[in-house]
Amino acid sequence: HWVELSDGQRDVYETVRVAMDKKVRDEIARSGVARSQIIILDALLKLRQVCCDLRLVNDATLPARGSTSGKLDSLMEMLEEL
Repeated sequence: HWVELSDGQRDVYETVRVAMDKKVRDEIARSGVARSQIIILDALLKLRQVCCDLRLVNDATLPARGSTSGKLDSLMEMLEEL
């Protein structure tokens, strides 16, 4: 089941993606890929958390209005139909 990110999630995802891209690239340049695994996994975890629900990301600024999770919204719609 394909679920679109909410507007707030999309904005935070792009912000986190850019920040993590720089952090990962800097670490790989400094230590090499083999020694950068923790940084890479941390970046993937943060992006996954944003995709699940913004409340999972401690440093995310939650949107003033709207949803924090496209997945949760989709689930609630499916539950109503079921």
